[in-house]
Amino acid sequence: MRFLTAFIASAAAALALAGCHSIGDDQNVKISSEPSDAVVRIGGVEAGHTPLTVALATHFATELRIEKNGFKTEIITVSAKRGGALHPNPVDVKLVPAFMPDDLTKADLKAAQETLKWMKDSGQFAKEDIAYMEAYLKDFFKLKD
Repeated sequence: MRFLTAFIASAAAALALAGCHSIGDDQNVKISSEPSDAVVRIGGVEAGHTPLTVALATHFATELRIEKNGFKTEIITVSAKRGGALHPNPVDVKLVPAFMPDDLTKADLKAAQETLKWMKDSGQFAKEDIAYMEAYLKDFFKLKD
């Protein structure tokens, strides 16, 4: 029993001397995305839409899923670095249109353009999201207006 008490006291002193945050501390993390209004999930549970600020525990890593219809899901892990500060903070995500290829080919360009046209014609996507996708496509394939 004496050993356990000494161990706990030593561990508490080491944490205090190291300047670490104590277990249970939360820190606010700002999350934004381009385009905005993406769903943020923490542990599979919807936390809100970007931009938002959430309080995350500093004593373990937290996986954030940033999701928006028509875009690839981004998964970001936020964890405490030495000294207890969460990183990355803020979390800024540029969402990639779902139709974008991982490799660059002319066939991929044609397929991406056809998919974008369908998305635009479907009326299921916000105008600002379509404009973002068009700009992303032009930049990705280095297209001129």
